[in-house]
Amino acid sequence: MKMQINYYPWNTQTLSSWIDTEQARYNSFEDFAQAVEISSQVLWRWKKHLLFDIKLEQIKKLAKYRNLSFVEAVEWLNICKAHLEILEEGK
Repeated sequence: MKMQINYYPWNTQTLSSWIDTEQARYNSFEDFAQAVEISSQVLWRWKKHLLFDIKLEQIKKLAKYRNLSFVEAVEWLNICKAHLEILEEGK
């Protein structure tokens, strides 16, 4: 099975800045990751701009944590319609 990589731009800077700010509310990065329900490795890579991929389930978890609707989370991350369609195909 070939791993699919998407090349659609989205607002990684917004996510990185949010991670920096939000993680400070927790005793450890692992506690933060547990609260968001996304692995600490993925959050750390997003924070350091080493990961430019995002999955549909991760968007849903970010939305849930931030008390946003899915649509609001997509808008917050500036994920375009074509990118979202690709993510939905790959569920």
